[in-house]
This record gives sequence, C-alpha cells and structure tokens, in this order.
Amino acid sequence: MPKMLWLARSGLLLSLFFFAATLTQVGPDLWPPLILIYASSALLSKYYTAAPVKLGYRGLGELFVWLSFGPLAVSLGVLSQNAPLDSWILPFLPLTGLTTLTILWFGQLMDYPADQAAGKRGLVIRMGSRNARFGYLTLHLLILANFLAVSWLLPSIWWAVPAVLIVYVVLFPRLWITLSRHHSHPQYLRAVSQYNGALYLACSLLYLLELGSALLLH
Repeated sequence: MPKMLWLARSGLLLSLFFFAATLTQVGPDLWPPLILIYASSALLSKYYTAAPVKLGYRGLGELFVWLSFGPLAVSLGVLSQNAPLDSWILPFLPLTGLTTLTILWFGQLMDYPADQAAGKRGLVIRMGSRNARFGYLTLHLLILANFLAVSWLLPSIWWAVPAVLIVYVVLFPRLWITLSRHHSHPQYLRAVSQYNGALYLACSLLYLLELGSALLLH
C-alpha cells in the first residue's frame, strides 16, 4: 500500500508539471476548459477508490471511468493542440471511455468473489454476474454503434466500419460464448481475457487511425 500511494502521488505531481507546461503552449482562451478538465480528472482518479467518496464502491465508478477516459480525455487532447471542440469532434468523445469500460467490466467479472468480499460494490456486483454479462454485451454494441455514427457523420472514413466488424467477427464469438456459459466462474473468464484485451487494443488502434484521418481531412 505505501508503494502504491507513492506511485499515485508521484503520478499526480508529474501530471501537474506536464499540464502546466501544456498551458504555456496554448492560447489563454483555452485555459479555463483545460484547467476544469484537469482538475476533474485528478479528483476522479483519486476518489475512484479513496475515502470518503469511493465511487467504485458505490456503483458510480463505471460512469466516471467512461467520463474520464472518454469525453474528458479526448477533449483534453484536442484542446491541448490549440484546436476548438468543433461539432465534428463530438462523435469521437464516447468511444475511448466505452473501450476502457470493457476492460473494467470484464475485470470485475473475473474479480467477482474478491470484490464481493471486499465490499467493492460496482455495477457488476450490483447486477449479479448473470445480468452483468448483458451489460458487457451492451458496451460492445455501443462501441460498434459509435464507429457507425462516426462513419455516417464523416463518410470519408467509412473504412473503419468494415475493419471493426472484421475484428469483432474474429475475436468476439469465443469471448461471448465463454462469458455466457461461465459468467460466475472466474477461472474460465481468465482463460479468455486475452480476447478482451485484443478487442480493446484493436478498437483503440482503429480509433486512432480514424481520428487521425479526420484531423487531416479537417
């Protein structure tokens, strides 16, 4: 625990240093939203598990993980490049939060007994593993819907849709079959966790290529 605390505090200090450096590279008109995003992110990273808030123990952690790794993270990246949050960037905001949630959600299913014993009552514990598997499926459907939405709003990057569909056809079936049959048996879930990680990495890479293409075109 002392080592983890030291790492957490060091990470916050480093982030503050680099954030201050970023402010010197952007226009003063962008400082207020950047400071708001940074302060919110720092507080959420601390109070996901820290007392007295403990968001992750109260069924609120998932919402704020999506917010932190999705809209806040993407907005911070865009603003730090001296770029405004134009309307075309809005469909890119949710996806990284959704993909991060798939890692968190699957991890909670694998850690179900330990989390239950520790009193960490995230959404998976509150829903029960049988219902939580459909929550996991919903996250992936939302990811696919997000790719579709981006391609519909920005037709020039249509290629992302067939690419992500191929990824899901290759990786998702075995993952879902195991989760459907063995949602309450962490040992079976650990055996296919690499598929979950591979989905996350593939979707993240496609997202970066998609966003990079959109930035070049705009």
